[in-house]
Amino acid sequence: MATVVPKPEIGKEVEAYCNKCKSEMVHVVTKIKDNVINKVFCKGCNGTHSYKNAKAPTSKTTKKTGTTRGRRSKNWNTLMSEVSQDEVVDYDIRKDFTDVRAIQHKSFGVGCITKVMDVTKIEVVFEGELKILVHNWQ
Repeated sequence: MATVVPKPEIGKEVEAYCNKCKSEMVHVVTKIKDNVINKVFCKGCNGTHSYKNAKAPTSKTTKKTGTTRGRRSKNWNTLMSEVSQDEVVDYDIRKDFTDVRAIQHKSFGVGCITKVMDVTKIEVVFEGELKILVHNWQ
Protein backbone atom coordinates (compact mmCIF):
# COMPACT_ATOMS: atom_id res chain seq x y z
CA MET A 1 0.00 0.00 0.00
CA ALA A 2 1.44 3.39 -1.01
CA THR A 3 1.95 6.11 1.58
CA VAL A 4 0.10 9.35 0.91
CA VAL A 5 2.29 12.43 1.41
CA PRO A 6 0.16 15.41 2.52
CA LYS A 7 0.27 18.55 0.39
CA PRO A 8 2.40 21.23 2.13
CA GLU A 9 0.45 24.21 3.45
CA ILE A 10 1.57 27.63 4.67
CA GLY A 11 1.13 27.91 8.43
CA LYS A 12 1.48 24.17 9.09
CA GLU A 13 4.13 22.90 11.51
CA VAL A 14 6.90 20.62 10.22
CA GLU A 15 10.08 19.10 11.61
CA ALA A 16 13.15 20.63 9.96
CA TYR A 17 16.85 21.02 10.65
CA CYS A 18 17.87 24.48 11.91
CA ASN A 19 21.50 25.55 11.37
CA LYS A 20 21.22 28.23 14.06
CA CYS A 21 19.83 25.84 16.69
CA LYS A 22 22.04 23.01 15.35
CA SER A 23 19.23 20.50 15.74
CA GLU A 24 15.89 19.30 14.48
CA MET A 25 13.21 21.79 15.52
CA VAL A 26 9.53 22.46 14.97
CA HIS A 27 9.11 25.03 12.18
CA VAL A 28 6.16 26.80 10.57
CA VAL A 29 5.91 26.73 6.78
CA THR A 30 6.10 30.31 5.41
CA LYS A 31 6.67 29.79 1.67
CA ILE A 32 5.85 27.05 -0.80
CA LYS A 33 7.23 26.98 -4.34
CA ASP A 34 6.17 24.42 -6.96
CA ASN A 35 4.26 22.44 -4.30
CA VAL A 36 7.46 22.03 -2.23
CA ILE A 37 8.26 23.67 1.11
CA ASN A 38 10.72 26.51 0.40
CA LYS A 39 10.97 28.66 3.57
CA VAL A 40 10.25 27.95 7.22
CA PHE A 41 10.14 29.87 10.51
CA CYS A 42 11.95 28.21 13.44
CA LYS A 43 9.94 28.22 16.66
CA GLY A 44 13.16 27.76 18.65
CA CYS A 45 15.29 30.71 17.50
CA ASN A 46 12.59 32.73 15.66
CA GLY A 47 14.68 32.66 12.48
CA THR A 48 13.46 32.24 8.92
CA HIS A 49 15.48 30.06 6.55
CA SER A 50 15.29 27.63 3.67
CA TYR A 51 13.64 24.34 4.49
CA LYS A 52 16.01 21.51 5.32
CA ASN A 53 14.57 18.06 5.85
CA ALA A 54 14.79 16.93 9.50
CA LYS A 55 17.94 14.93 8.88
CA ALA A 56 21.65 15.59 9.28
CA PRO A 57 22.86 19.08 8.27
CA THR A 58 24.08 19.68 4.75
CA SER A 59 27.71 20.37 3.93
CA LYS A 60 28.98 23.80 4.99
CA THR A 61 30.96 24.10 1.75
CA THR A 62 27.87 24.89 -0.31
CA LYS A 63 27.68 28.59 -1.13
CA LYS A 64 24.38 30.45 -1.03
CA THR A 65 23.71 32.71 -3.96
CA GLY A 66 21.07 35.35 -4.38
CA THR A 67 20.15 35.51 -0.71
CA THR A 68 19.95 38.63 1.40
CA ARG A 69 20.57 36.91 4.69
CA GLY A 70 24.04 36.49 6.10
CA ARG A 71 25.48 39.71 4.74
CA ARG A 72 28.17 40.99 7.08
CA SER A 73 28.52 44.58 5.84
CA LYS A 74 26.16 47.23 7.15
CA ASN A 75 27.63 49.93 4.89
CA TRP A 76 24.90 51.27 2.59
CA ASN A 77 27.28 52.19 -0.26
CA THR A 78 28.90 48.75 -0.25
CA LEU A 79 25.58 46.92 -0.14
CA MET A 80 23.95 49.05 -2.83
CA SER A 81 26.91 48.55 -5.18
CA GLU A 82 25.94 44.85 -5.25
CA VAL A 83 22.31 45.53 -6.19
CA SER A 84 21.05 46.48 -9.66
CA GLN A 85 18.28 49.07 -10.04
CA ASP A 86 15.80 46.48 -11.38
CA GLU A 87 16.11 44.50 -8.11
CA VAL A 88 14.70 47.40 -6.04
CA VAL A 89 11.07 46.71 -5.06
CA ASP A 90 8.58 49.27 -3.73
CA TYR A 91 8.00 48.74 -0.01
CA ASP A 92 4.55 47.63 1.09
CA ILE A 93 3.87 46.33 4.59
CA ARG A 94 1.77 43.48 3.11
CA LYS A 95 4.48 42.16 0.73
CA ASP A 96 6.83 39.30 1.58
CA PHE A 97 10.44 40.48 1.22
CA THR A 98 12.10 37.16 2.10
CA ASP A 99 13.74 36.84 -1.33
CA VAL A 100 14.17 40.57 -2.08
CA ARG A 101 17.55 42.34 -1.88
CA ALA A 102 16.54 46.02 -1.87
CA ILE A 103 13.46 48.17 -1.32
CA GLN A 104 12.26 51.70 -2.11
CA HIS A 105 10.62 53.23 0.97
CA LYS A 106 8.62 56.45 0.51
CA SER A 107 10.10 58.09 3.64
CA PHE A 108 13.57 56.52 4.01
CA GLY A 109 14.53 56.08 0.32
CA VAL A 110 16.35 53.06 -1.12
CA GLY A 111 17.49 50.47 1.38
CA CYS A 112 19.23 47.12 1.27
CA ILE A 113 17.73 44.20 3.21
CA THR A 114 20.48 42.71 5.36
CA LYS A 115 18.47 40.25 7.43
CA VAL A 116 15.09 38.57 7.48
CA MET A 117 14.51 38.51 11.23
CA ASP A 118 11.30 36.47 11.18
CA VAL A 119 8.13 36.06 9.13
CA THR A 120 7.08 39.67 9.79
CA LYS A 121 10.32 41.66 10.33
CA ILE A 122 13.26 42.64 8.13
CA GLU A 123 16.42 44.59 8.87
CA VAL A 124 17.12 47.25 6.25
CA VAL A 125 20.14 49.55 5.83
CA PHE A 126 19.20 52.94 4.43
CA GLU A 127 21.70 55.68 3.67
CA GLY A 128 22.74 56.80 7.14
CA GLU A 129 20.51 54.54 9.25
CA LEU A 130 19.51 50.98 10.08
CA LYS A 131 15.77 50.23 10.40
CA ILE A 132 13.65 47.25 11.39
CA LEU A 133 10.56 47.15 9.16
CA VAL A 134 7.44 45.02 9.11
CA HIS A 135 6.73 42.86 6.05
CA ASN A 136 4.32 40.07 5.16
CA TRP A 137 1.68 41.71 7.39
CA GLN A 138 -1.74 40.11 7.08
